[in-house]
Amino acid sequence: MIEEVDTYAAIEKQVIAQEYDLKLVREKLHQTQKENRRLRTEVQNLDYEVEQLLADNENLDFFLRSVVFTPKNYGSDIDFVKHRSKLKKLKVLRNAAEKALAFVERFGVKVNKIELKSLSKGQTFNLEYAVKQGAGYKNLSLKDQERVQGILYVMDKFGISDDAYHALSMAIGQEAERSYIVKQCKTQLNSISQISATPGSSVGAQHDFCLELDRLIEDTQCADNELIKLRLAGDGTKVSKTLNFLNFCFGLLNQMGPVPAASGEEGNRTLAVIQTTESYEKIAESLADQVAAINSLQATRNSDNIVHYTTASGKQVRLQLYVVGDMKWLLLIAGLSAAHATFSCLYCKIPKLDRWITSRRFDYYTSVRLVRTIEQIVKLAMSKKGEKYGVQHKPLFDIPLLFWIIDELHMCLRVTDVLKANMVAEADQIDRLLKGSAKHAIRDLEAFIDSIVSFKIWKDKKDKWDWTALNGVEKKKLIRELPAKLRAHPHSFCHEETRLQIADLWENFGVIYFKYISSNADVTKSVCMDLFDLASKWVNDFVSVGNTREGYSKACVTPYMHVMMYHAPVLMLAHNGIKSFTTQGVEKVNDELKRIYFQRCNKALAAKQTLQARWRRSLTRKHRPVKRLYRKKNVWYWANLKRK
Repeated sequence: MIEEVDTYAAIEKQVIAQEYDLKLVREKLHQTQKENRRLRTEVQNLDYEVEQLLADNENLDFFLRSVVFTPKNYGSDIDFVKHRSKLKKLKVLRNAAEKALAFVERFGVKVNKIELKSLSKGQTFNLEYAVKQGAGYKNLSLKDQERVQGILYVMDKFGISDDAYHALSMAIGQEAERSYIVKQCKTQLNSISQISATPGSSVGAQHDFCLELDRLIEDTQCADNELIKLRLAGDGTKVSKTLNFLNFCFGLLNQMGPVPAASGEEGNRTLAVIQTTESYEKIAESLADQVAAINSLQATRNSDNIVHYTTASGKQVRLQLYVVGDMKWLLLIAGLSAAHATFSCLYCKIPKLDRWITSRRFDYYTSVRLVRTIEQIVKLAMSKKGEKYGVQHKPLFDIPLLFWIIDELHMCLRVTDVLKANMVAEADQIDRLLKGSAKHAIRDLEAFIDSIVSFKIWKDKKDKWDWTALNGVEKKKLIRELPAKLRAHPHSFCHEETRLQIADLWENFGVIYFKYISSNADVTKSVCMDLFDLASKWVNDFVSVGNTREGYSKACVTPYMHVMMYHAPVLMLAHNGIKSFTTQGVEKVNDELKRIYFQRCNKALAAKQTLQARWRRSLTRKHRPVKRLYRKKNVWYWANLKRK
């Protein structure tokens, strides 16, 4: 019995000892796991730092490659080529060395001569940089250089070629600046532009976004921590039968200091010019560098979409980014279907056949169930099942959709296009019911509109009616004058029972556009509610005409009409109007790109040279000729002048 007790006590001691050892092992294991977690965290942090360093290294490498151009030696070395090729190689070396040693001027010195020695034969070559006094653009006084830059500004703005200016200077004589001086000025400005090729298969040229942003901020002369509102815009334009340009630019929402707003041509600074058509794949591929730079900037935004940004010179500002453009551009870069698709609204998930409904509340399409968000579009783009509501790709820019503003000018153009096309279709329908010489409704409609703006109607190669494309100024004039002329008396090109209704559609749209959408007045909630009521009534009137006429049915209510009714009031209330977001300046830039292409560039380097011309204009703008003030001497004439 005693032996059993001793055995039990020994076993109990062993169990206690083993439990103690197990406890120590557990504590050690816990410490090891804790240390392992700490090391894993450190490794993850180090991996993240390595990724950041690699990204910074890649950015620095890209920056250095764009700033310091490393020339390639094509052919044999300099000792084994003929005299003419030797001079060409020395010229390449001279220009590359001048760019690489540009920093020495910061120390108060200047490169005068560089001596080179060949590796094979030991021959010595001297690169001379001293320029004869009195010759060349660089030796002109500062005032004369500014005068030459003013001449270059005029040449770039109006597409005057170098040959045309040379002939003009020869005709004027000694008073005109020599053409070779202007060419040297252009060459020098081009040499300091940091332009690189866009990625992808399409030919294009681009600026570095951050460098151009720093330059814009410095030009504004703004105070520290001041809020700067930037708008990003893009548009495609057809240059010729076989060539399309894609123009991507940015600018200030409102004028700051000497820098004008981007609502005009001068305020838009072109970031990239690409020879391609408007498609999501081409845009995403060619603007990959611009998109990456903008999204990395947006990654640090706060809840108000404000980014705290520090320039390379140490200036601190607050940035707020907007995306503006027409419906086609915004839908493309948002990764959504085209405007004719079932779900084609940028801001909500309304189906196509419900756009005519006006009985819903003012804020109905801003509810969580129907409103679109960037995060939701990204999620739907990645999903493979279920309804995608028109989402096809990820949006390019990580900017909240409340800051994606549709262009008010295109809203005017596209709505009036529908009304004008319906008038042509109605006139054609009337002619089809008549015979012989009685068919003159189309010609009467042509004369009617031509009495307001220059307008012609003809049949194209497919035997379909086509007509003159009107610009924004002509469309606005048509909106103002057409309703009164249409009401004045019956016309052969429209049915009498709907003539007044169509005139009301034109007139009421003019009230909506001029009084609300295109107005610069301060916006209140009551103003937005008035706009919503007027737009709802206008859509109802539009659909009511569809009971008897083609082209006015419920299915003909376009995305622009839906935006005008439900989303324009919300955007106007959030941003105190949308007039400042107009892309009229971008359209002017498109016109200028076409003018530069045909009159002022080498067709083989079209994208690069058009971008250089736009960049030169931003530099030489401050030296442009100042317009003379007009003095109104005849007071009676101006007091009694009749204006329309």
